[in-house]
Amino acid sequence: MKIADEKNLEVVDGTNITDLLEDRPGIMVNYGKNIKSPLVKSGFTVEDVRNALEILNIDYSKSTTCMATRISKNSEITPKKINRINYAESLLKGLSGSDVVRVRDQNGVALIELGNVDKILNTGILNHVDSELKAVGFKRVTLDIGGYGNSKKDIVIYKPCKDEKHKIMFETELPYTINIEETCKQLENLGNVKCSLEMGIAMLEIQERNITVFKTGKIVARRVVDKDDAENLLIKVLPSIRRNI
Repeated sequence: MKIADEKNLEVVDGTNITDLLEDRPGIMVNYGKNIKSPLVKSGFTVEDVRNALEILNIDYSKSTTCMATRISKNSEITPKKINRINYAESLLKGLSGSDVVRVRDQNGVALIELGNVDKILNTGILNHVDSELKAVGFKRVTLDIGGYGNSKKDIVIYKPCKDEKHKIMFETELPYTINIEETCKQLENLGNVKCSLEMGIAMLEIQERNITVFKTGKIVARRVVDKDDAENLLIKVLPSIRRNI
């Protein structure tokens, strides 16, 4: 940042819309340091990024996230935890041949996520993995049978609109609480905003549509045309959301 300031340059990062739907408190640093996120501004999801890389024939690693993201929220990050996660993922990559492996440390419980779980669904292999991971300090070993990254996460979910039968309502639930006061300040750049700090809600009127943001993390879109319309609206709103840490 110091060099950027000295040379009057902008700093950008690779944050995308999908990141804003996940529990990534580090994104708040971007806002504080005025780091630009062009992929967010362009409405790119992680699927859009991967498609673009494949179309442009650009090699990339599918497994590049920080090891610290594997550790439970509000848990201490220690060399011991990082080392056992690294060992577990190396072991599973060798056994499964999967490009993407995640071993999450949930308070001492290992949660395994693989791009392809089929290759380790064998009693002998599973017993071996269980023994190895417990030997490096995990209390219990679990497997996400759905696989890692096999299903595309919907940005919004359809909900019946009881009050207006001919209108469509969609909602999404963010995995963090929202700072309504700071969010309201940002939403004013998009349209007419009404906020209640006491009730913990912000209501935005934009293009004859309504977005209601709740401090609990829920966002509801009303008077939208269809799912695509709701997604496009949410993509406009998400960069204005300010979370609590």
